[in-house]
Amino acid sequence: MPRRPVRSLAQRNKRLEQPASTAARHRARRSLADPEPQSSTTTSRPARPARLFTRVPGFNDFKSGSNITQQQFLLFRTVIVKHDPVEFSADLFDMGPQIATARAFLQASDPFQVYIQAIANNGFQGSGDFGPLRKQQMEVFEPDKDESPVNATFINLLQAIAEVGPAPHFSRWRHTKKRFRAFFGYGRGYEAITDGQLETYATNAIEAIVECKSAARPGLGDRVDIQEAAQIVAWIKQHETPANKRILVSQDDKEVFVTIAEYDSNWLRYLRGGRLDLTSVMQMHRYGPWKLEQSSHMENLAEILLAITL
Repeated sequence: MPRRPVRSLAQRNKRLEQPASTAARHRARRSLADPEPQSSTTTSRPARPARLFTRVPGFNDFKSGSNITQQQFLLFRTVIVKHDPVEFSADLFDMGPQIATARAFLQASDPFQVYIQAIANNGFQGSGDFGPLRKQQMEVFEPDKDESPVNATFINLLQAIAEVGPAPHFSRWRHTKKRFRAFFGYGRGYEAITDGQLETYATNAIEAIVECKSAARPGLGDRVDIQEAAQIVAWIKQHETPANKRILVSQDDKEVFVTIAEYDSNWLRYLRGGRLDLTSVMQMHRYGPWKLEQSSHMENLAEILLAITL
């Protein structure tokens, strides 16, 4: 398959400003961008291309977690672009060298290769760090599960993959949840809680966050998209560095997604002060699903997940 040309964030913003019929030819599937909220806080000056009419100043009905409304989501000036797994391009996100390194270490790891073979054989045996993990994943395939085994085994998978990488390790995936608080002045704001995160050993700086659900994503509608956008916005609002890019990894039932959010300085200035003349948006590129029961999916996914830690 020919590789897509690398485009800058400005080029991709321009593409999203094209009419929907043109954008469709680029295979970008947008969601949550078109509805216009009915609110006394609306303004007649829209922010292109997402037609986000609601503005931060004057909005008081902030919710947290899964209770976040679509009207609150529109404050975030965020476009969610959905991609199939095969569309992931390491070069697009400056991850080419990390992916190459991750692939080499994973191919040389006997425990990881045994894990991949177990998936191919529909078995639940493994070795090394992947042995207990593969047995724990049995519960994820049970129909009466709640979110607990999905969350626990996903963090364990992330940890096992990270251990395959070259030493020393400068960051670690943690089960401990982090609480972000997004404040917009005058006591207004909301909280967002992760399901785990990648933190540096030296300073506990957060490099990626985790979100998990027990149910498959299609059955959850736009609610998960809204919640994940709110988590990233709250993370940025509380910690402005690293700048311009954030990573969220998620597992919903037996499917894994990787979301890379990109934004520029104008969008960040809007988030700080709600200026309506700043028309930039944050783009959340969501790739997936990678399926736990497909060995080729997990082999490909592991390269990305390991590259994130390098």
